[in-house]
Amino acid sequence: MFIYSRTIQSFTQRLKKQAFQILRDECGLIVRSSRIEYNHKLYPLSFAVFENPKKLGFFDPHFYTLAINKIFITTGDTKTIQNLLRHELAHFVLFLKQGFAMEAHGADFRDLCRSFGWGEEVYLATMEQESTDKLGLVEEREKVLAKVRKLFKLAESLNPHEASLATLKANELLLRHNLEGLRESSEQELEEDTYRLAVIELKRKDAKSDALLGILNQFQVQALYSVGQNKTVIEIIGTKMNIEACDYLAKFLWNELEHQLVKARLEHPELSGLKGRNSFFHGVQEGFTEKLQQQKQQTSSSKELMILERKLQEQVHLVYPRLSSIKKSMNFDHLARKIGQQKGHELQLRAGLKERQSPLRLSFFS
Repeated sequence: MFIYSRTIQSFTQRLKKQAFQILRDECGLIVRSSRIEYNHKLYPLSFAVFENPKKLGFFDPHFYTLAINKIFITTGDTKTIQNLLRHELAHFVLFLKQGFAMEAHGADFRDLCRSFGWGEEVYLATMEQESTDKLGLVEEREKVLAKVRKLFKLAESLNPHEASLATLKANELLLRHNLEGLRESSEQELEEDTYRLAVIELKRKDAKSDALLGILNQFQVQALYSVGQNKTVIEIIGTKMNIEACDYLAKFLWNELEHQLVKARLEHPELSGLKGRNSFFHGVQEGFTEKLQQQKQQTSSSKELMILERKLQEQVHLVYPRLSSIKKSMNFDHLARKIGQQKGHELQLRAGLKERQSPLRLSFFS
């Protein structure tokens, strides 16, 4: 997960300054403002901080992003950080030379490092275990997340009423936690980190992905599209606990939306074609969103909801200062939309499996 705050902004600005100096003085590349010139073409390079117990850093060629683990903000001397930067910059330069066909840590990667005068301390780029131990901190939010996961598990019930109540209760718990955090932050004036996570990779944007964005936005996160080099993803932005809860939710809904369409077409053979598909997904979003909106109004005041929304938009602005939105018009199949709305009201959430932990490593891709 990528992380954003005023402190992190200052850290990434220092990373950028150091990295561009390395590219210019040690790699012999031409640096022009915020872009790097190679073979008479200009390439962007952005810098980010992330939180992950498995990685120290990575370069993502799809979005020209070089990312460093949050632990380096408080742990690691300048030399360690610079060697990690050199390691990831070598991936960037190798990508400029070979494109996506390159081998991440092969012979070409090591030869490139040596050509810049960098040794094992760069192409291995390790750090001491006592520093990496800090990557596994346990926070209070885990207690709330455990309750949310238990409610998702209850939503597997064959009893539709019980399953629906569990789904609503999970969202209510997230909402109450956010409201409590809002009151505490107003009293203590503490800065809370903002997180960004890519949850779904897309072949293309369509009505199904639009429906997923609309539903996720009801769970105290901002969902949006991010388009990169040969890659489009759905991202979510918000607090760490909301992101972790919605990470599962996004993956479940992505499969469940398609399952609901297949089920609806078996029940209603007349629901066919692209227009019917798009209208159905739009209806599912409307039905599920309506159910959650009614619950929000019962749980909190309009003023509190407005404050939470304003806080979320501030978090989004921290991540994407110049974000713009495009509204699309749509010609509906009203029957398909009505069927979708019904399915949306009945939509249930179920618990998913958590991935196994693997050893700490350096990674090329995010």
